[in-house]
Amino acid sequence: MPDLKAKPCKECGSEWHSRFHCPYRPRPRLTAHKPMNKIGRVGKETAKAVAKWKKTQQADHQGYYECYICHRKIDYLMAEHVKSKVRRPDLRTDPNNFKPTCAECNARKMSKDLDEI
Repeated sequence: MPDLKAKPCKECGSEWHSRFHCPYRPRPRLTAHKPMNKIGRVGKETAKAVAKWKKTQQADHQGYYECYICHRKIDYLMAEHVKSKVRRPDLRTDPNNFKPTCAECNARKMSKDLDEI
């Protein structure tokens, strides 16, 4: 019959765990990964157009914007494409295609048109 005795850990000599589970095993240092450039050319153009649109928007006298879908007052400015970027890529950077919206309506609308929500 073969000997089934556990081999001792190479790091500390214990027979209760393997070397991969040893608390004294040196761990490789985690290095910071270079962030990926996920946006691409078209996304950068859209981001520039949204930034330019945000500069032209004025809050009301109390400092609020109005969501164009639910008409709730919001204290932040989030741009939403009225016509979807997927369906109308030609309007992706058109400033007339941007409207202020709240985060809930923006998440609910996604790539749909206003009459589809």
